[in-house]
Amino acid sequence: MLLFNWAFGAIVLLAVMQLALDGTALVARLVRPVGWATPDGVRYAAAIAAMLLSALGVYLATRVPPLKDVEIAIPGLPHQFDGYRLLQLTDLHISRLFSKE
Repeated sequence: MLLFNWAFGAIVLLAVMQLALDGTALVARLVRPVGWATPDGVRYAAAIAAMLLSALGVYLATRVPPLKDVEIAIPGLPHQFDGYRLLQLTDLHISRLFSKE
């Protein structure tokens, strides 16, 4: 599953990078009609950058988020509620990538 997510991310990023490179090449061709093409090395570098960015994205997506304890003093709170704890779960992106534990 991780490999699929990495490959999908790399393909999408590479497609966007290639569109940007082709758009730049088109503008350069309009400005100077002869003798300009995107070097192969630039396209290979874009492919490597897409793979590395995708790997970073998968790594960051599968990290366990840090827990944060916050104590709040509420003036006028009845004594019976002293010591109560609240739990807030926000923006969970749980998927099959995470174990059930």
